[in-house]
Parts: sequence; structure tokens; C-alpha cells
Amino acid sequence: MSSPSPPPEPEPFEATVTVTLSSQVPAPATKSSSTKKAAAPKLKTETKNKQLKFKFSPEPETYAKFMNDILESHNLLSKYGPASASSRFPLRVLVPPAKKADAVDIEKFKEYKDMVVDAATRRTPPTKLTVIVTLKDIKAAAKKRKSSGGSENDDESESGSDDSGNGKDADEPLQLERELGRLRGLLEDKYRNPHDAGYTYRTDDGDLLPLTPGMMKEWTRALYDHTATVALPPQDNVAFSVAHRGRTLPGRRSRQPSGSQDGLAHVSSIFGSLTTLLGQTVPHSIPSTPIQQQQQPLASPAKNTPSKLSRFLSHAETALGITHASSYLEPLERNGYGPDVISAVEDSALSDLGLKPGDVIRLKRGAQAWWNSPEAKRQRTSSPHLSPSPPPHNTHAIRFEKHYADGGLASFFGSSMIDGRNVRSADYTWWYYSKEECKMLKVPDGKVPLLAEEYVGAREAEDPDDD
Repeated sequence: MSSPSPPPEPEPFEATVTVTLSSQVPAPATKSSSTKKAAAPKLKTETKNKQLKFKFSPEPETYAKFMNDILESHNLLSKYGPASASSRFPLRVLVPPAKKADAVDIEKFKEYKDMVVDAATRRTPPTKLTVIVTLKDIKAAAKKRKSSGGSENDDESESGSDDSGNGKDADEPLQLERELGRLRGLLEDKYRNPHDAGYTYRTDDGDLLPLTPGMMKEWTRALYDHTATVALPPQDNVAFSVAHRGRTLPGRRSRQPSGSQDGLAHVSSIFGSLTTLLGQTVPHSIPSTPIQQQQQPLASPAKNTPSKLSRFLSHAETALGITHASSYLEPLERNGYGPDVISAVEDSALSDLGLKPGDVIRLKRGAQAWWNSPEAKRQRTSSPHLSPSPPPHNTHAIRFEKHYADGGLASFFGSSMIDGRNVRSADYTWWYYSKEECKMLKVPDGKVPLLAEEYVGAREAEDPDDD
């Protein structure tokens, strides 16, 4: 009687793999007394997720390719690869419906093969897998491979580029900045306005949504985290949410008759209150004997002018704590929202313009108080004895771009250019958008951008002798 033949090899199957890479990075520094001895930097765990498609089969070559595809998904192959079935790093594989605690540890080819065979012989092979790896294990495997005769990067010193002692590559922050800059450039190229330096997104229903610097920053980060695409903004962000865009986007007409009636009723109530207030100052009859007036007549209400909105937004930045309030000047003007009516505008309408919910409350309360203050009633004067108030400081007046030597760019906003020098000019150069030329121009030698507060780290290590 012949012995039974071995079972046939299972058919390969393809699945979408989510690769979770964890690494140790320095935690933000905390203030400490100068008399205390400097302590070692604290570390925190940072995770990044990437996706790839892979066709699984139980061969050593496929095992090696799987590890190298994992490295490539996080841009680590050129530095820590290539891996092979005999030169490998450990990983954990989670095959649904198993929970994270039941993930399979893969440290050698046999364990990889058992995992593939088990998954392939199920009634329905899995279409999604999760792989968990650590940067520390990847570095250790690469270091072991070099010490055993590997030829890649043998000239790198251990202290310089292999392990710096804090668990983080010195190049990683620059790589992240370059990738964010590249993604920001894709958005700017697609949504740049033809007539100015702003950006506008057209929604599926034809609405025009102005993109503020904060919205562009959030969209860029969502692209990096794979929660949005260049064509579709992050829907979990309130600034992009359809439910919060309302009826007041530029170019959009109201489709809700009841909403229009509510708005007219609100305006009517305002005029009714004003009529009642003014009517109280008119006496019903003329007294036979003149009497001394006990109350001062009501001051004339302030008249709204184009400059008042700009002055109020400057006041909102300095006194109300609304960061970059001046950047909303254009959308507020476009919708006819002056400081005289902002307190009556619906919260959702102001949120549609990009304002945070807390800033909406501050803006509405501050507008009513400012409009009733002497500052709102102050008139411009041409008297030689009085100088006009200076224009508000617009921290986002100029758009700057950082052009990297090896390609890619990152955009920032600032108020002007100041004397200084870029000591990292070999890595990148600064450019700015000229409204007169309607194009990007290189920042002149001896000048550097004065960036807005939110981009304070963009010129790190520049101009060490200027302060």
C-alpha cells in the first residue's frame, strides 16, 4: 500500500496590509530650575500607519519580499534593508477576527509559513491584515546584518547614524517636513486662486469654500495620515463638514425658504427694537411750562464703514485672543458681515468661514461691545495735530515657500521680510508671492521671512547671530 501523498500547497491570496510602525521619540522638554542637574530626555511612543497590497505564498522569497515591502512602505528600505529569510526582523501579524492581544509573532520563516498556510486554507482567506513592527527591532536587525559582513552603509559610524541613544533618526524630522511640504504643494497647485494668493475648494454641490491657512494645514496632515485625498478633504474636521457649511458659503444661494423667512424675521425684530428705542425719546405732548431736561439725548449710532471691520479684527487679535482674526477679513467682507451685525449672525455661518466654535463666541460678544464703544465712533481726521491710527498688523500678508534642493516645497505665511541670512541655503531657499508680478520670486540675499507665530519652527537654526 503506497504512502499518502503530501497535501498540496495552498493557493496564494492577496490582502491589504496595514503596517503600524512604532518608535521612541523625545518628549517635549519641560522647564526646570537651572540649578538642577540636567536629566536624560524623556521618550514617548510615536506610531505611523501605512498601507500596502501583498500576495501571500509560503516561500522564503515571498517572506523576504514581505519584509522589504514593509520597510519600503515607511521609506526605510534604502537605509535598513534589504531583509532576507536569514536576515530578518521580528514582526507581529494580526489576522482578523483575532484581537490585538492574539497577534502572531513572526521571527523566522517557519512561523511565517504556518501563518500563511493557516490563513490560505480558511473557507474565505482574509482580505485585510495588520502588521506591527518597531523601529528599534528594524535597526537592530540592520546593525546585526552589517556586523556579519553586510556591505550597505558600512562607512556610517554607530554614533552618527545608527543609534543616537534617544531612539529617533536625526533625519526623520526633516523627512517629515519634506513630505508635508510635498503634500501641501499638491493642494496649493490644485486649489490656488487665479486672481490672488488664496485657495478655494469647490464642493460636490458647487459651493465655493475658502481655504484658510489652518484648513490647508489640517488637510495636509490628513493626507499624510491617509484620512483624506487631494480631491476630498477630511470629513471629520468641522471646518470641512457638510453639516456645518450652512447656507452662507460664497456663491451659494439659499435652498430653504423657511431659513430665509427666519433671517427676515430676525432682521425685522432688530428694526422693531430700534424703532421702539428711538420712539421713547419723542415726547407724546408738549408741556405748557418748559422743564429742565433730566437725561442726555442718545448719541448718534455709529455708521459702518469699510475700515471699521479691519479695525475690529485687529482689536479681536490683541484684546479678545482670537489668533489670526485679520485673516478672516475677506470672507467677512464678502458676506457683508461688519462689526455692527456680527453679533446677530448665526454661529454656524461664522463657523463656515473657518472660525473655531470658541472664537465664534468671542467674536460675537466682542463685536457688540466694540460697536458700542467710543473706538467704533472714532472718525478719521486730516488734522495735522492728530495722526491716523496705524493699519492692523496682518501676520498672513505674504505667502512664502521653502524650496528644497532635492525637490519638494512647503508653504508658510508671514507679515514681511527682515534682515538676516539663511545658513541652510544648501538645503533649501526661500521664495515669496509677489502680487505685483503675480508669481513666486526668490527672497533677496540678506533677507529672511518674518513668519506668523504658527510657523515659528520653520526657520529653526537660521540667523544665529541676528537676535
